[in-house]
Amino acid sequence: MYTRTAIVTTYAIVISVGIWRSATKYAVLYPNRNGYATLAKICVVLGALSIPAAYVQMASNDTNSISALPKATSPAEQMQYQALISGLNADLPKMIDPVTRLNKIDLKSNGYIYYETITKKLDNKEKDILLKHLKPVIASGLCKNIDTLEIINSGLNYTYIYSDLEAQPIGEITVTKLDCAP
Repeated sequence: MYTRTAIVTTYAIVISVGIWRSATKYAVLYPNRNGYATLAKICVVLGALSIPAAYVQMASNDTNSISALPKATSPAEQMQYQALISGLNADLPKMIDPVTRLNKIDLKSNGYIYYETITKKLDNKEKDILLKHLKPVIASGLCKNIDTLEIINSGLNYTYIYSDLEAQPIGEITVTKLDCAP
């Protein structure tokens, strides 16, 4: 976000200075049409006053855009949410390793939910061991990835819901901001 803020600020300053100088030269060259130069300078001032509001909007979009989608109320927001979900699920179901099939990805207000099936027959003890060993591996992968870490730090979670071949629940793993804390 800081890079984008720096770019927007630099752009706004360069454009504003250019318009202001052009308006001043225009007023000298065309003294009869001084109103246009004044109008241009008024627009520069109004534009400068709107920059803080733009920063607030950019900051709120960074932290709330994904988490707000499941609560979409307008038709445009609902379409955006459905497009995101359709895109996430376009190639599913698919095998992500020799024993795990990713069936579906969903997005709720608290984060992403991955529905997965373990295709190997497991007894209850093996299921518990699997979940116990999977969480650190998943958390490590998510916390090391800059993109997913940014999403987690914004307050969204990654939840993995596992079931067996008979669609019986095995358990779930949720990775939160606390799991990525140093």
